[in-house]
Amino acid sequence: MFWFLEKNDIKSSAISGLIWTNLICAYGMLLSFIYQGYGGISITFSTLSILVSYVYAYTFIKALQQIPDHHPSKNWFKASLFFNVLSSLGTFYLAYMMVSKNVDQNYYLGSVYFFLHFQYSGWFLFAIAGLFFAKLHEIVGFRYNPKIFLYFFVSCIPAFFLSILWIKLPWYVFIIPVVAVLQQLWGLKLFLEMMKSQYEIIKMQERD
Repeated sequence: MFWFLEKNDIKSSAISGLIWTNLICAYGMLLSFIYQGYGGISITFSTLSILVSYVYAYTFIKALQQIPDHHPSKNWFKASLFFNVLSSLGTFYLAYMMVSKNVDQNYYLGSVYFFLHFQYSGWFLFAIAGLFFAKLHEIVGFRYNPKIFLYFFVSCIPAFFLSILWIKLPWYVFIIPVVAVLQQLWGLKLFLEMMKSQYEIIKMQERD
């Protein structure tokens, strides 16, 4: 994502510093979790990592204000940062249970899956999509379909229920993940149709 800002001549030393700080926190978590598991040092590094991600999200979204609203990557990047912040709620609740020694198996697994879902299906997926569409946007004549983002964004939160199907929930609650899957499939259909219809444009760009 930092590449995207540089590509659009947006300089931000703060973001570069935040990336390095997050890397230090990541190594701190790696070593401290190996040494003590959930303890004072590991929780401190994980908390700092989350706080850094909050500052990064704010700083990056502020930098994105310099990008025109019609740019296809803008909403994908903003959504990825939103889901990254949202995922941290699972981490905080998990840390709370560990510190308070009040661990419920369902809540424990639910917190883990909450974090992982919004990391993989939110933060990672939307950030990669933003970079992907940024490259396609450079191709002269490429036409982006904004409905693709809409379907994937709207379905991301309800799709979390797919991660907790093992919990005994009322039958009607399972309608939510079914609708989410249908939205994702429709978004995927629009994406494939867009790529198919403009395959020759993309192919010509690769030859050049």
